[in-house]
Amino acid sequence: MADQTESAPRQIEARDLRRLLVTLVAFACPLLAVLLPIEVGGLDPWGLRVLSVVLAGVLLWVSEALPIAVTSIAVIAMLALVAPGEGDAGIRSALVGFESPAPFFLLGALALGTATVKTGLAERFARFLVRGARGSGKRLYGQMVGMMPAMAIIVPSALTRSVMLIPAYEEVFRIHRIERGHRLPRLIMLATATLQVQASTAVLTGGAVPVVASSLLGGMSWARWFALMALPNYVILFITGGILYLIYRPGQMPSADVVPDADTDDIADVRFANPPMSGAEWRALAIILSTTGLWLSDGIHHLDPTIPALIGATALFLPIVGVLRWEDYEAASPWAIFLVTGSSLSLGIALTKSGAAAWLAETAIGSISLEALPLVPLLLVLMGMVTLVNVILPNRTAVLGITIPLLMSLAGPLGLNPFAVGLLVPIITQTTIFYPVQLATALVTFRTRHYASVELTRVGVILTIVAVVVIFAVALPWWALLGEPIRQ
Repeated sequence: MADQTESAPRQIEARDLRRLLVTLVAFACPLLAVLLPIEVGGLDPWGLRVLSVVLAGVLLWVSEALPIAVTSIAVIAMLALVAPGEGDAGIRSALVGFESPAPFFLLGALALGTATVKTGLAERFARFLVRGARGSGKRLYGQMVGMMPAMAIIVPSALTRSVMLIPAYEEVFRIHRIERGHRLPRLIMLATATLQVQASTAVLTGGAVPVVASSLLGGMSWARWFALMALPNYVILFITGGILYLIYRPGQMPSADVVPDADTDDIADVRFANPPMSGAEWRALAIILSTTGLWLSDGIHHLDPTIPALIGATALFLPIVGVLRWEDYEAASPWAIFLVTGSSLSLGIALTKSGAAAWLAETAIGSISLEALPLVPLLLVLMGMVTLVNVILPNRTAVLGITIPLLMSLAGPLGLNPFAVGLLVPIITQTTIFYPVQLATALVTFRTRHYASVELTRVGVILTIVAVVVIFAVALPWWALLGEPIRQ
């Protein structure tokens, strides 16, 4: 015992030492690019230095040597270090991502999500979702999948929905004496891990991925994003959901271990009946629906989606009318997401402006002969690039910041529509899920221990195949109808 106690500090120190060494190596990349007279044919010196920051950021994000928010701060510092110009030009260039409305839009959307949880509105939706199962695993699963699109509009964050639904489902499993390893909890948790993000990607308020992708694509309204992304994402969601049901076939749940109330014959009505809505819930719902109404009517008032988000967030903090305290919002920790979003946008903009993205695109075309490929293999190669980066780098906004500028730079010389090619990136990024740490919803469901990691990998492969098929069969024709054909 004494030896174990004494060895613990040495293990902690060794881990901290490794993290420190990785951090120093990461910072050495841009320092060497600045100090050494390194030249690469066809690449501007600033572009080379930006690529060194990309390498450093990937190293820090993959190794998790620093917290994700700290890595974002480090990326900003490195971009400022390598930027051209004198005086404050470097730091202005590094902070350009924070001039985008995207980080502030995300802050507003997070406030709306916080309000649904704080007031109990989110828990009410969770109860509503599970109370109608009436002992049928098929009905429980069907309600969950069917409600995902609607819930994503009211509670945009896939992680928030997962966190609020998991305890409700766990209670159902407990009441019906469903043990770990049963097909129903495996199905429910795997679908929660992988399909919730598809519902969120369909709406601009669905999290950092749609917000950052929209900004990197040049910005668009809530309604425009929904028109472009809802159909392919919902088709992916429902097809994959149906395949998972056919694989697991949960059937009827075991009988419950409590006696139903005299006024009802359904155990779910006893444990998951909703009390009358409180005043705070009504006020939160009114603010959320008003904000959503402003997003949907942007064709009339032409407001940037950030403005309704900030107006709605402000209303939530108003005396008497509001439902949030600032302390509640701080506890939701939105600042890490704010920093990651802004720094990822800065990195993406730097890749484009420095010419690094164009140089990478030209190098890829020259080395792989992409221009000689037919359309289908060409798009498969481009989607494969995104998949590779997404598997290696467990930071989805960073993946977008690197791959969207790269693929959009590739698109022009290949005769493709850069905007349509850029739209492929968030879909592929949100469907290539192969291990739990890769995605927050997968991680929180994996911790319930209802399924094994190999099952998540299998579902991820199925989801990826479905996504690729839907892109060719649904997304590309649909985007062409909306004026964004894949060919220029």
